[in-house]
Amino acid sequence: IPWHTDFIPFYAAGTLVRDGHAGEAYDDRVLAGAVTGIVGEPIIGLHWLYPPGMLLVTWPLAFLPPLPAYLVWLGLGLIAVGFVTWRLAPHTPMPFLLPLCPAVTYCAITGQVSLFATALAGGGILTLHRRPAFAGVLFGILTLKIQLALLLPFCLLAGRHYRALACMA
Repeated sequence: IPWHTDFIPFYAAGTLVRDGHAGEAYDDRVLAGAVTGIVGEPIIGLHWLYPPGMLLVTWPLAFLPPLPAYLVWLGLGLIAVGFVTWRLAPHTPMPFLLPLCPAVTYCAITGQVSLFATALAGGGILTLHRRPAFAGVLFGILTLKIQLALLLPFCLLAGRHYRALACMA
C-alpha cells in the first residue's frame, strides 16, 4: 500500500472505532498516532474531516490487515462504480473499461472515497424519478463530501425533487 494515501486515515479511523475510541478520530494527535502505528513512521498533519457516519464505513475495514482492507476498499469502490455505469450504459463495455479511466485509476492508487461518492451520485440520479425517497437516502449518504452536502439541496430544489430532498435531509 502506498502509505501516504487517503486510505490510511480511513483505516486508522476504523481502528479507533474498533477499539472503542470513535470520537478520538477528530483529535488530530490521536489520529496521527494511529496512522503512525499502522505505517511505522511518524505521520503528522492529518485531520478527520468526515461526518460521524463515515466512521461506520471505515470500521469494518479495521478487522482486516491493512493490505486486504485496502484491496476490499478498492474492490468495493470499483464494483459500485461499475454497477452504476452498467445501469447508465447497459449495452456498452464501459464498466469493463473503467480501470483504464485516468480518474478511476487515480482514485484507486490514492484510495480515495471518490469511487463510492461517484457510485452514490450515480445511484441517486438513476433512482431520482422512480424512487425519489431512495435517491434522497443515497444523496444523504453522499453528504460525506461536505461540498456536496451544500450543493445537492439547491440542485434538488431547482429540479423540484422535494421528496428526495426531504429524505436526503
